[in-house]
Amino acid sequence: NEQDYPYGDPRNPVHQMSSSSDAVQFVLDQPMAREPGEAWAYNSGASILLGGILEEATGRNVLNFAREALFAPIGMGLVRWDWMPGGHQATHGGLYLTSRDMARLGYLMLRNGTWDGQEIVSADWVARSTRTYYPVDGAHGYGYQWWLDKDGSYSAIGVGGQYIMI
Repeated sequence: NEQDYPYGDPRNPVHQMSSSSDAVQFVLDQPMAREPGEAWAYNSGASILLGGILEEATGRNVLNFAREALFAPIGMGLVRWDWMPGGHQATHGGLYLTSRDMARLGYLMLRNGTWDGQEIVSADWVARSTRTYYPVDGAHGYGYQWWLDKDGSYSAIGVGGQYIMI
């Protein structure tokens, strides 16, 4: 559980992952705490692993793939994404966007993956990604990287108070 210790504490697994020689391999080397689906806890390592899966599937780094498949088609400008050990993008955070570009991502989701009449991501993926798979508490759930509210709204929540709310 990454929230057992402050993120700067050497005992924190996110700190350890960031200090490792390869962030994806670090995650893969961790023992399973529980059986899948048995319990939920926010896990930055799982987000790093998703980035590694995307790298493996596309043969490209996450930023270059995202620029081509997502950012450029919706008119996003200069995007910066931090790196992790092993040459992986910091897919658990470290994505620097302008407020306008964050609004573009929110608008894309609000429009079920369509931008100017062009499907950027499938409406089916939007629906699946914004479904609650894990109840977090009585009022919130978690989907595919989205925080979900009982009222049907959902959010991307970044460190330091950045929000994309749909």
